[in-house]
Amino acid sequence: MKIVGTGSFLPERVAANDDLAKIVDTSDEWISSRTGIRERRISIGDTTTDMAVKAATAALEDAGMEAEQLDMIITATLSADHATPSTACLVQGAIGAKKAVCFDLNAACSGFLYSLATAQAYMKAGMAEHILVIGVETLSKLLDWNDRSTCVLFGDGAGAAIVSKDEDRNVQIVMGSDGSKGNVLTCGAQKLHNCYYDGDKTIDTVSMDGQEVFKFAVKTVPKCVKEVLKQADQKVEDIDCFLLHQANMRIIELVAKRLKVPMEKFPMNLMHCGNTSSASIPILLDEVNKKGDLKPGDKIVLCGFGGRGEPSIWSGKMKVTMYTDGAARGNPDGPGGYGTILEYIDSKGNVHRREYSAGYEKTTNNRMEMMAVIVGLEALNRPCQVTVYSDSQYVVKAFNEHWIDGWRKRGWKRAGNKPVLNQDLWKRMLAAMEPHQVTFCWVKGHAGHPENERCDQLATAAADGDHLLIDEAIIS
Repeated sequence: MKIVGTGSFLPERVAANDDLAKIVDTSDEWISSRTGIRERRISIGDTTTDMAVKAATAALEDAGMEAEQLDMIITATLSADHATPSTACLVQGAIGAKKAVCFDLNAACSGFLYSLATAQAYMKAGMAEHILVIGVETLSKLLDWNDRSTCVLFGDGAGAAIVSKDEDRNVQIVMGSDGSKGNVLTCGAQKLHNCYYDGDKTIDTVSMDGQEVFKFAVKTVPKCVKEVLKQADQKVEDIDCFLLHQANMRIIELVAKRLKVPMEKFPMNLMHCGNTSSASIPILLDEVNKKGDLKPGDKIVLCGFGGRGEPSIWSGKMKVTMYTDGAARGNPDGPGGYGTILEYIDSKGNVHRREYSAGYEKTTNNRMEMMAVIVGLEALNRPCQVTVYSDSQYVVKAFNEHWIDGWRKRGWKRAGNKPVLNQDLWKRMLAAMEPHQVTFCWVKGHAGHPENERCDQLATAAADGDHLLIDEAIIS
């Protein structure tokens, strides 16, 4: 199987991060620094079928083929215009591919590659010579535009490729699924409702656990790439280009790092397209092809991850306020303790509060100040927007003035080549912060801040061994 032509289409309407900041509580800096996305295209008239037809027409032109030569059309989409007829059938009628067999395939962000694998299987079975494969999505109609955890990530668009049978080409495919994690990224269809059953009539939108999909992607993608290269008897350095699903810049950077491949071999377009699910790889493939970055004989790896694999690092649905304090007796050898209070408001406007404290036999003030923050962050088992109030200048300045970056560059040593105090805790702190957006605020003393006064009471009592309380993790 070989690719003989590519095409793509993006709607004209550009939605920049600053535009979305007017709709939901977000900012260009926050979105771009954590995902790499600066804008996306949103349809204001083009349907899923319209975009698929335009991408298909461009692919036919690039291949120098007529629609009548196509034996099959496979369309990957989760946002079809109709339950029936299929998008592929509608494309067939629009372009005049009279003899083509048509069907749709839904594998979300992996859909285009599932479709290529299906095309290869039909070719090997002798059932087709030329196949049009399309990835197309109108995700904007499936989003909750009040949910900043999802609406800032996705975009609309279509990409297409025409593949032809070529028994001399070495094409290897690795596929996999994990249905046990299907609830991590969901978008419900029409629910059961009929004359005998008065069911739920609400319409579902895209919902995602960003932390889980992030971990899944960075673990699974390098593993799959290594496996397919082994099957193809190729080394990672032999590959000219890696085209990955365009979900998050940080995912792609981590994959490149784990494969020990320079980022130059990982082209990206998520900066101006966002995550277009099944359309992301064919749109990127067409862009790279039209730029002349692909040459005959180049070895490329395509990798999709989806259905539950679109990564983001912050759900943004929950704002959490954290008050912390640490205390030590006979510093550094005396007993110590920490106190942490978490407060958040649920979707119904109810205020929830949890208190945490624990004591240690031997410790220091700074260690307890850090433990207070770490325990609070680790209690949040979904990404949140967290504001930390602390009376420790050591903790607050370390992050607000970027001490950590300097320590890491010097191998966790201060000026004078002295080890940084509690570097193990600093590393644990960084890991605890990773899923969240965290802001540190210094509270000078406790005057006028009753919550911090309460934290001081908890920490002091814990240091004296009078009050020990570890609550269950919250915000599930």
